[in-house]
Amino acid sequence: RPPGAAPCPAVVLSSDTGPHDRHGALLAEIARALSAAGFLVLRYDDRGCGASGGDFATATLTDLEADAAGAAAYLRGRADVASVSLAGHGEGALIACLLGAKDPALKAIALLGMPGRSLDRLLFDGTPGQEKLFEQIRASREDWMEIDERRTFVAWLRERFLLDPAAALQKVRVPRELFHGSRDREALTEGS
Repeated sequence: RPPGAAPCPAVVLSSDTGPHDRHGALLAEIARALSAAGFLVLRYDDRGCGASGGDFATATLTDLEADAAGAAAYLRGRADVASVSLAGHGEGALIACLLGAKDPALKAIALLGMPGRSLDRLLFDGTPGQEKLFEQIRASREDWMEIDERRTFVAWLRERFLLDPAAALQKVRVPRELFHGSRDREALTEGS
């Protein structure tokens, strides 16, 4: 919470790929800076992490997007919140982008190091078999597949493989700002 009188603007922070709790170092630094600038900040545990219920291992991108939407809805219900924005890092930026296209009540979104290509393009290293496997995952209709004789959850991969970040960014209907490091070869830029 920022010092001073309420109501104040609020920001939901959404983390990068992988299981994270609300105490992650990068988001903690961002939260402190935003709070010092007058924002109420909500960091939340990814599903199945920290004090959060659910199972991260079977969470889809759609599930993670719903979790972030729930965090924004929670803030909107508070008397000390004047407006709600989203800030996401990496995959969290993709989630903020998807919500920025669906939720016109958002004040703004900040996209930190948002990937510039679909996950399969980021992962593809040119080895023969990998592209065939990625195509099977993209075309799958089931959440689970046999890969190397192991039952593997592929629903999250399929959603990330099929999500074009540049096309998603074009659908955003709220003010947005992209931030990335000058040497980040994976990040999306407005010209991507």
